Amino acid sequence: MLRATRIAIRARFAPTTDEHNHRVDAWGEPEPVFVFCWAPVEESADIEQGRTPVMSVRDIAAPPGVTGSHDDKWWLDGVEYRQVGGVKDCTTGPFGFTPGVVVRVRRIEG
Repeated sequence: MLRATRIAIRARFAPTTDEHNHRVDAWGEPEPVFVFCWAPVEESADIEQGRTPVMSVRDIAAPPGVTGSHDDKWWLDGVEYRQVGGVKDCTTGPFGFTPGVVVRVRRIEG
Protein backbone atom coordinates (compact mmCIF):
# COMPACT_ATOMS: atom_id res chain seq x y z
CA MET A 1 0.00 0.00 0.00
CA LEU A 2 1.31 3.42 -0.95
CA ARG A 3 1.80 5.84 1.94
CA ALA A 4 1.87 9.62 1.77
CA THR A 5 5.27 10.47 3.19
CA ARG A 6 6.18 13.79 1.55
CA ILE A 7 5.02 17.01 3.16
CA ALA A 8 3.75 19.99 1.20
CA ILE A 9 2.54 23.18 2.88
CA ARG A 10 -0.81 24.72 1.88
CA ALA A 11 -2.39 28.08 2.75
CA ARG A 12 -6.02 28.37 1.68
CA PHE A 13 -7.05 31.37 -0.42
CA ALA A 14 -9.40 33.51 1.69
CA PRO A 15 -9.98 36.91 0.02
CA THR A 16 -11.40 39.70 2.13
CA THR A 17 -12.39 43.34 1.60
CA ASP A 18 -10.84 46.58 2.82
CA GLU A 19 -12.55 49.65 4.29
CA HIS A 20 -13.52 50.79 0.76
CA ASN A 21 -15.11 47.41 -0.02
CA HIS A 22 -12.33 46.51 -2.48
CA ARG A 23 -11.24 42.90 -2.67
CA VAL A 24 -7.95 42.14 -0.96
CA ASP A 25 -6.20 38.83 -1.59
CA ALA A 26 -5.45 36.97 1.63
CA TRP A 27 -4.58 33.45 2.72
CA GLY A 28 -5.16 31.41 5.84
CA GLU A 29 -2.47 29.93 8.04
CA PRO A 30 -0.07 27.54 6.29
CA GLU A 31 -0.68 23.91 7.20
CA PRO A 32 1.22 20.72 6.38
CA VAL A 33 -0.38 18.27 3.94
CA PHE A 34 0.90 14.73 3.44
CA VAL A 35 1.24 13.90 -0.27
CA PHE A 36 2.70 11.07 -2.34
CA CYS A 37 4.90 13.15 -4.63
CA TRP A 38 5.05 16.05 -7.07
CA ALA A 39 6.40 16.12 -10.58
CA PRO A 40 7.08 18.71 -13.26
CA VAL A 41 4.47 19.01 -15.99
CA GLU A 42 5.76 21.92 -18.00
CA GLU A 43 8.42 24.58 -17.95
CA SER A 44 8.55 27.41 -20.44
CA ALA A 45 10.14 30.79 -20.96
CA ASP A 46 8.38 33.56 -22.85
CA ILE A 47 10.82 36.14 -24.13
CA GLU A 48 9.59 39.73 -24.10
CA GLN A 49 11.63 42.87 -24.42
CA GLY A 50 13.12 43.60 -21.01
CA ARG A 51 11.53 40.54 -19.37
CA THR A 52 12.02 36.79 -19.45
CA PRO A 53 9.30 35.14 -17.35
CA VAL A 54 9.72 31.44 -16.61
CA MET A 55 6.65 29.38 -15.82
CA SER A 56 6.95 26.12 -13.86
CA VAL A 57 3.95 23.81 -13.55
CA ARG A 58 3.84 20.85 -11.14
CA ASP A 59 1.29 18.15 -10.40
CA ILE A 60 0.97 17.02 -6.78
CA ALA A 61 -0.27 13.45 -6.23
CA ALA A 62 -2.08 13.21 -2.90
CA PRO A 63 -4.26 10.73 -1.00
CA PRO A 64 -8.06 10.76 -1.32
CA GLY A 65 -9.61 13.53 0.73
CA VAL A 66 -6.92 16.16 0.14
CA THR A 67 -8.66 19.36 -0.89
CA GLY A 68 -7.68 22.65 -2.41
CA SER A 69 -9.10 25.58 -4.35
CA HIS A 70 -7.95 27.88 -7.12
CA ASP A 71 -5.27 30.33 -5.90
CA ASP A 72 -4.38 28.37 -2.75
CA LYS A 73 -0.67 28.75 -2.02
CA TRP A 74 1.45 25.59 -1.90
CA TRP A 75 5.10 25.26 -0.91
CA LEU A 76 7.07 22.34 -2.35
CA ASP A 77 10.57 22.03 -0.88
CA GLY A 78 10.28 25.67 0.24
CA VAL A 79 9.32 27.02 -3.21
CA GLU A 80 5.96 28.84 -3.43
CA TYR A 81 3.38 27.87 -6.06
CA ARG A 82 -0.26 28.83 -6.68
CA GLN A 83 -2.96 26.25 -7.32
CA VAL A 84 -4.55 26.31 -10.77
CA GLY A 85 -8.21 25.24 -10.77
CA GLY A 86 -9.72 22.64 -8.49
CA VAL A 87 -8.54 19.23 -7.36
CA LYS A 88 -8.76 16.39 -9.90
CA ASP A 89 -10.44 13.41 -8.24
CA CYS A 90 -8.95 10.10 -9.45
CA THR A 91 -10.97 7.89 -7.08
CA THR A 92 -14.03 7.22 -9.24
CA GLY A 93 -12.75 4.37 -11.41
CA PRO A 94 -14.90 1.30 -12.12
CA PHE A 95 -12.78 -1.23 -10.19
CA GLY A 96 -12.77 0.25 -6.67
CA PHE A 97 -9.18 1.47 -7.01
CA THR A 98 -8.88 4.84 -5.25
CA PRO A 99 -5.38 6.19 -5.88
CA GLY A 100 -6.14 9.74 -4.76
CA VAL A 101 -6.22 13.23 -6.19
CA VAL A 102 -4.04 15.48 -8.33
CA VAL A 103 -3.45 19.16 -7.59
CA ARG A 104 -1.92 21.34 -10.34
CA VAL A 105 0.21 24.27 -9.19
CA ARG A 106 2.10 26.97 -11.09
CA ARG A 107 4.94 29.39 -10.41
CA ILE A 108 5.90 32.33 -12.63
CA GLU A 109 9.24 34.05 -12.15
CA GLY A 110 10.60 37.09 -13.91
